[in-house]
Amino acid sequence: MDGSVTFEGVRGYLGPEQVFDAEEYFQHREDVRLGRWRWPENPDYVVYRRGDGLLALNEQSGNTKFHDIRTNRSGTWTNGSILDEAIRAYFEAHPERKPWHDAEPGDVWVLTVLGHTLAWVADGDGYFQHLVDPESLRVTDPDISDGRRIYPDDAS
Repeated sequence: MDGSVTFEGVRGYLGPEQVFDAEEYFQHREDVRLGRWRWPENPDYVVYRRGDGLLALNEQSGNTKFHDIRTNRSGTWTNGSILDEAIRAYFEAHPERKPWHDAEPGDVWVLTVLGHTLAWVADGDGYFQHLVDPESLRVTDPDISDGRRIYPDDAS
């Protein structure tokens, strides 16, 4: 044993800062293999996707919390534990893709925005333009709660 390492087929020597990078690399590979997401700001906490829910785990204490996505996708909780914060961080890192996010130029969508349902046309630059008022709205605006494309019609 001469102190060298073989890393991805390359043999060499690691300095102190490179050892830390190698540890992060192998930790990330293991996280991917096990299907878990590690909270970057608090790496002792991991989140596993399990069916219709998320399981947050503190790897040091073993404490866990299951979160049912069907009943609460937005991440609003009452007790505000650190496990809740890990789940909230997961949601922020994995925003849910909505159908209107992929609107094509000229598509007309009926969108519900802050409880009001109106027709909008996609401009192709990541915005919807209101059909009557000179108002625009980003296709990823979080105030859009629902939407369906009405033109072109998928049935035609």
